[in-house]
Amino acid sequence: MSNSVRSREKTKTIIRYVMQDAKDFTLQLPQFSKDSIEYKMCAKITELTQVIQLMHTRTEGNEHLLNLKEKENRKIMEKLEKKIKSRDNIIKELTDELKKSDIEHREAINALSNSLNIEKSSAEGIARERKKISKQLLQTERDLNLAKDDVCRARIIINEKDEIIKRFELLHTGAKEHNEQLKKEISVLRKELSRSQTEAAGLREDQTKLQSSFAASERRNNVLKGKLAQLQSPQSIRSHSAVLHATHNNVTQSGRNTKADLRSSQDEKLSMIVAGYERKCLYRFFYIMAFY
Repeated sequence: MSNSVRSREKTKTIIRYVMQDAKDFTLQLPQFSKDSIEYKMCAKITELTQVIQLMHTRTEGNEHLLNLKEKENRKIMEKLEKKIKSRDNIIKELTDELKKSDIEHREAINALSNSLNIEKSSAEGIARERKKISKQLLQTERDLNLAKDDVCRARIIINEKDEIIKRFELLHTGAKEHNEQLKKEISVLRKELSRSQTEAAGLREDQTKLQSSFAASERRNNVLKGKLAQLQSPQSIRSHSAVLHATHNNVTQSGRNTKADLRSSQDEKLSMIVAGYERKCLYRFFYIMAFY
């Protein structure tokens, strides 16, 4: 056999050993010269085996890490499953609540729709009532305007009454003053009445005296008439008639003068008394009107 064939077989055996147990790298390789191809191949194979060993150790570490991660993941999955179950329960409860709330909302919507229908009907009634109320408001506004007019008229009347009251107050004050004046005048009139009464008593005495003198003069006249009847001669009649006529005229004129004097004096006193009484009545009338 040639050297190349032998070297190939040796490399195959080395590779076979390596493939059988990748962990065992302490193989007793055949001794080759350092410059030979076999030695170089074996060196590379050892390097490759070391690399494989490192990769194997890494794979074991990775497997260990994977196992740990799987355990952790399992725990996490269990926790997640528990959470999922709890969440599922919560979701079920929420779905039940949602169903209940949906039912309640539907019932509320139905109730609202019914209430809306009722409110629509009530709104129509309210609109009618508003129309009635608007009509009533217009009527009340008219009544208010009329009432305002009445109030203005009443104010005018009140102002007029106030003016009248002021006038009556002024009249009252004037009436008080007039009353005081009347009292003074009444006192004066009483004094004048007392004087007039005394004067009337004197006038009555004078009247009685004049009446007695008038009676005496009438008696004299009658005597003279008798004497005239006795005298029948025309001369005596003429002379005596002229004298008697003159005396008769004098007597009658004096009687008339006395009567006129009596009447004029009595009329003046009576007119003064009547004028004072009329003033008194007028003052009382104004005084009563001032109070009313």
